[in-house]
Amino acid sequence: MKAGLIPALRQTTRWQIIIVRPGAEPLLSLALPLLPQPQPSTEPIQQLIDNLRTQKETVNTMAQLRLAHEWAAYDGLLLVVDQFEELFTTAATDGDEQMAAVSRADRAAYIRNLLYAASRPSGAVRLVITLRADFYHRCADDDGLRAALADCQEYIGAMNMAEVREVIERPSLIAGYQLQNGLTEVILDDLGIVEGQPEPGFLPLLSHALLKTWDQRQGFTLTLADYYAAGGVKGALRATADDMYNNLSAPEQTLARAIFGALTEVREGAEDTRRRVYRPELATLAADDALLTRVMRKLTQARLIVTDQSLEAKPTDLLTENYSYAEVAHEALIREWPLLRTWLAEDRLHLQMRRLLAIAAQEWAKHNEDTGYLYRGARLQQVKTWVSNPNASLGPQEKAFLRASLRQERVMHWQRRSMVIGALVLLILAGIFIWKTAQRAQWRSQALGMSDLVAVAGETVALCPPQDDQIFCSPEDANAVLMTVAPFAIERYEVSNAQYELCRKAGACDVNLYSEQYGQPAYQRFPVQGVSALQASAYCRWLGRRLPTEVQWELALGNEQPDFPDAHELSPVSDPVHTTTSGIGNLLGNVREWTRSYAQNNADAYQEVLWDETVNSLSFSSFLVIRGGSWLDSSQRDSFDGRKTDETVGFRCVTHND
Repeated sequence: MKAGLIPALRQTTRWQIIIVRPGAEPLLSLALPLLPQPQPSTEPIQQLIDNLRTQKETVNTMAQLRLAHEWAAYDGLLLVVDQFEELFTTAATDGDEQMAAVSRADRAAYIRNLLYAASRPSGAVRLVITLRADFYHRCADDDGLRAALADCQEYIGAMNMAEVREVIERPSLIAGYQLQNGLTEVILDDLGIVEGQPEPGFLPLLSHALLKTWDQRQGFTLTLADYYAAGGVKGALRATADDMYNNLSAPEQTLARAIFGALTEVREGAEDTRRRVYRPELATLAADDALLTRVMRKLTQARLIVTDQSLEAKPTDLLTENYSYAEVAHEALIREWPLLRTWLAEDRLHLQMRRLLAIAAQEWAKHNEDTGYLYRGARLQQVKTWVSNPNASLGPQEKAFLRASLRQERVMHWQRRSMVIGALVLLILAGIFIWKTAQRAQWRSQALGMSDLVAVAGETVALCPPQDDQIFCSPEDANAVLMTVAPFAIERYEVSNAQYELCRKAGACDVNLYSEQYGQPAYQRFPVQGVSALQASAYCRWLGRRLPTEVQWELALGNEQPDFPDAHELSPVSDPVHTTTSGIGNLLGNVREWTRSYAQNNADAYQEVLWDETVNSLSFSSFLVIRGGSWLDSSQRDSFDGRKTDETVGFRCVTHND
């Protein structure tokens, strides 16, 4: 195409001709020639790439703008897409699914823009694509491209023997040279022509063989000796590559191997192809810029690689300092140079890993370093293993990408570790909570088991102002007030030290008691002493009970007027000094007991004016009634500040009846 079609069109038309190749970043390769160069920053290029992704009219619009200004001298734009198969060979299909999806989307946008521009009636843009026949079937995946190829294509078949003979002889004859008799036939035989047609892919080999034969010439005749000295069709390219490599120093040979690896697109299940590589990526292959420049110059002078500058440069200066990309001169080199084939076989995994890492790093940078594009898990571990290989080399972007991936891995590791630790702590705390809850329930059950209840039948009683330590009186009394008391149950004995200790261990009671006996093993069965009304109420509520009212306490006592000594020894609760006829022990004697009735002389308020068992309801002026005589005195009725304690005061509980 570059030797025939393009020169012919330049002679016969006034078209601006742009030749592009898709390469690894097809939208970038399409955007660059559509913008005036140079640009002050990368922002206009990135903006144009974004437009290409989202708007199919972008190529046509940009072409019309340029034709109206910088390209006004031309009648239109001829956009030539060479090696169209690169749309399929350089896609990130071997990477992760996210990268493959991006690659497919860019390929679709590339095709959409080309077809739209070429289909406009204005004819501002004409499109030519060149495509290897073995990739023709890949175009069928796109409906628009398939239809366009069906209507507008020129299928270039293989040359016949007469055409190959003309390719060999005519350039020399035009230049005033001649070929020795029999040379053409030898070359045709070396090309392996069968039934009038050569083997596929012969032109690069033939071109290089003729060039090296030309270099060997003496006079104006290209001889068989010159041809054999060059190595022939099969050996010329290999001999050139071997000679170049053997003349390199050891560091240069190492770098040359890395360069050819970078310039080759290696794929599983498909033929290896050449790959265009831009200068920043090449710079990552060598720590020494001078070494890179020296090796690149030798490779271009041997015509094994070409750059965007060496294509137009003089033979003595094939590499300039301003080249932007490089690529293998002939794909035949990849197929026919045994040493390169050996390298690719040995380095295939390394090259694939580096390529995938480069693509991933580009996508990460393109999306403002979004952490969602970083490597993680098994893929990151694979890259870490690969990076430890001495042959692994990374560019600045790949290094930044890998550092960010490793940093994120550490963060995620500590997050996972913190979550695991947190979960373990929660499990431990939950276990402790469950264990403590079960233990509290067990302690409460033990306390309930130690507490025997005696049922007290409800009845209507007459209440009078206190007289002789009693509030019950005869219904005929002029001051009597009748009150109906609902049935209830009262604990048979006072609460013991052992019971109160269970409440303390469960956390429902405190131990700020006015009692020297509390906690001593010998006194576990004795009544708890020196408790305030608040402490007594807390215990009763722990069991789901409450302190008795004075009316309940006196109803439980009945009409008995016991006669017992004023002073006696404190005894265990189960060894009462007094028992009622209903079997309730120590309502009189042992310890006095708290009620939740306020001390008052108004019989009407005995049942209504009661302590609600909160600390705020108690004050110095609001005393609670305590009943029953103690081991120190025989007084049956007294009052005391519910916030304070006394060694003669204990308590018992009653069940709820409201």
